[in-house]
Amino acid sequence: MPSYNYKQNRDELIRESYAEIGVGVGGEPLDPDLIAKASRRLNIMLKAWQAYGVKLWKRNSKSFPLVTTQAVYTMGQKSAGTATTDSANKLVDLGANFITDKISVGDISYNITDGTSGAITAIDSTTTLSFATDLFPDGDEAYEISNADVSIPRPLSIIECNRKDTDGHEVTVEFLTRNEYDELSNKASPGTPVNFHYDPTLNNGTFYVWPTPDTAAASEYSIDIIYNSPIEDVDASTDDFDFPQEWFEAALYGLAYRLAPAHGLPQTERTMLKADMIEAIELVRDYDVEEGSVLMQVEMR
Repeated sequence: MPSYNYKQNRDELIRESYAEIGVGVGGEPLDPDLIAKASRRLNIMLKAWQAYGVKLWKRNSKSFPLVTTQAVYTMGQKSAGTATTDSANKLVDLGANFITDKISVGDISYNITDGTSGAITAIDSTTTLSFATDLFPDGDEAYEISNADVSIPRPLSIIECNRKDTDGHEVTVEFLTRNEYDELSNKASPGTPVNFHYDPTLNNGTFYVWPTPDTAAASEYSIDIIYNSPIEDVDASTDDFDFPQEWFEAALYGLAYRLAPAHGLPQTERTMLKADMIEAIELVRDYDVEEGSVLMQVEMR
């Protein structure tokens, strides 16, 4: 039978990368310290690759309501997953680490399955949180945890922004640079938002609309955005990668190149390995772009 679902997890790719530089070949076990070092280098590399411009597979959308007199909305998320056990007034996820995720009392947990939410009252352990009510009664609901106004992974950038009315009609909200937003004479001016600015500040990104929504705008409109989402961490040995199959080779050569100096690979071989890495990256970067016509015109303001 045909198969199209080949994948590698974190440690499988780490072992392949070490083998590329002659470490751990022939089934030789790798020291846990080497795995831990490679994991750190791998995560650092993947975060740096976001500077290339995250591709089509990391574009996501989100709709959120406007709030009367609120011009600034924070966007971010601390944790997400699925509850694994039913326990009264608890969220139990045996695959989570709420301590590492820096969850705090007062953060909001969203039950994505049934649309409810509530504030966290206690962090019981790395895998268990408490609430004042039974927010997860079934034990298999999807959840998100955030201390931001909009619960999404902190966007790297906003690609599109539309204002949608209660009948589903959408109008483009135009982007402002930071300088253009700062030059607005009255940022608190009430009305229907026609412009936005986004600042990818640390922890939670900051999204601005102008004019500030008045009562009529808040009751009539919501905001729809398309955004570039960051690449997920690969923390556990069996974590799968948050990118498609065509990027595996680039990640393999990229990690091998970064591990090579610490293992005494000669400069000539490191140069060849760097060339392989660059070739693999350029191949997928050129491939993973959106197809379609581009229309350019002068914007009159």
